[in-house]
Amino acid sequence: MARREAEVNDVGDLEPIKLEWTPKAVPPEKLDRGAPRPPTPDFLKNLNFETVGGGGVSRIAKTDASNFMRLLELNMGYTMKELDQRKRALVLLLHPDKASTLAQDAALEAQARRAYDAVCNAYEAAKNQLSWQSPAPSGPHAGPPRTHPPPSQSFRYRCAHLGCSYFVTIGEFGGFCCKKCHAAFVHGTPSQHGTRCHRRIAENSVPRADPVAPAHPLDGSFRHGSAVAGAQSGRWELQESSLRLQWSGGDPGTTVLRFVGQQRYSSDGIAMELVAGKPLLRATGAQQVPGVSPKEEQGEPRRVKPRALLFSSVGNQCLSVVETWLREPEGLDFDVALVFYKESSAPVLDTLRQWERFPGVQVFQHQGMKWPNFRWWLEGQGGAAAVAAKYDYIWVVDDDVRLPTHEIAKMFDILREHSKIEVACPSFDKGSDGVWRFFDGHDPRFKLRYTNFVECTAPILKSTMLQNPRFQPCLRAVRTGCFIDFCFHPAAGGGVDVVAVIDAVQCHHPPRTADHPSEMRQVQAWHDHKNDDVLFEKEGVPKEWWSIEPRFFQPKVLGAIPATP
Repeated sequence: MARREAEVNDVGDLEPIKLEWTPKAVPPEKLDRGAPRPPTPDFLKNLNFETVGGGGVSRIAKTDASNFMRLLELNMGYTMKELDQRKRALVLLLHPDKASTLAQDAALEAQARRAYDAVCNAYEAAKNQLSWQSPAPSGPHAGPPRTHPPPSQSFRYRCAHLGCSYFVTIGEFGGFCCKKCHAAFVHGTPSQHGTRCHRRIAENSVPRADPVAPAHPLDGSFRHGSAVAGAQSGRWELQESSLRLQWSGGDPGTTVLRFVGQQRYSSDGIAMELVAGKPLLRATGAQQVPGVSPKEEQGEPRRVKPRALLFSSVGNQCLSVVETWLREPEGLDFDVALVFYKESSAPVLDTLRQWERFPGVQVFQHQGMKWPNFRWWLEGQGGAAAVAAKYDYIWVVDDDVRLPTHEIAKMFDILREHSKIEVACPSFDKGSDGVWRFFDGHDPRFKLRYTNFVECTAPILKSTMLQNPRFQPCLRAVRTGCFIDFCFHPAAGGGVDVVAVIDAVQCHHPPRTADHPSEMRQVQAWHDHKNDDVLFEKEGVPKEWWSIEPRFFQPKVLGAIPATP
């Protein structure tokens, strides 16, 4: 979405920076508690509008591969029949003669008219694309071959971000797969992907596109400075749920960061205003920011809560579990990366992608087991160092382990309170299945137990483990998950407080039945998992760490923190 340049407005002691822009219509359930609920008709909720300039929502005068796929909600490989049906349904909703009865004020009625024009343009673009993709006729009556060029000359290239493995598929995104990936490229961070990214994986042999910026990048500059730090210019970065403002201070190298303090919605539910509140981070590169003196009413600057990640390699039976993880989107203060290990044509993959509407949720497709897919995902994000810089904890969990959103967040918060723990797992409730439940089953007497073992079903890794030279060979060697759980404790240093079972949180691991068999055991039988031993030997993992017969291994509790009454 193109956005208007920000302007600084001084309001009392807060001296906030105010940025106004016009995104897509905001569904009422996304509004903050107490915010006015605007009358947003259903037919406007899911339409993606591009703004042109700063005058609010403008007609999309030109659409490309991205616009029509999103506006018409088409899937790859659509037919002319599907295209006509989709156009008819939307036109009946958006035609000026019909939409006026749905719109509840003049602003929405005007938007419906612009949406109608956008749909008509998108239909023509989709039809042209379909004719370009159709095979040329053959035989004695065939006409001259088509010479239509593809929608963008960049489509044959990989994204310019070195950590991204996707094709460039959207002309307006320049040399990048999406705007988020371009923003990550600019800031030197691991690749990220927005809801408009098509996520078409390219082979490594495909050359990368030139780093041409999108037509309307995610971040930009603000014109007017603030009295705070004497700043006269800076940059802003707008994410799906938050605004990050950064500007230069009076001393060279000084940076001040501000984050959104409140959100306001206009009566039509379309125009949005974000107002940055008090500074939350101390300046970097200077002892004190010029122009800023600590005041009692401002309070002490505090650190922003770090971000954690839930990673899972998921199959066809995962939907009910993923729904549990994401059931409370308002409490989703961690990111989610799901790698679908079945075929890309599976209907489940389309359903999973619908969850990408939540900020921080990404869905990928790559065939393989959990740990190889985790390594594949790490590489795609720029490697272990890049991921460790972004997240403090990573829950590498099987796709059948159930835990509600707020309990996942609680689990990460507990680990932040006990920062010496390098590897942990939630406790398992009474109905959970598994060979180690006699040990890691829930014990109500404790908040957590320090141990020398957690199973590979649901381990939480402190992100520093990814760069631990003792753990890296284990991560390279693991394939099925066999043996790596014996390595967690020695790789973390072997201390009495580096591995733990968190009894304050209980997950559920259901037993496998004939109706719900293990999909992974269809890939490789359980008794073949021990074949991973050659990989651990090859990587030089000390044999005394992993060459253990499970039936003779007795995990130990090394200490505990009692539960609070």
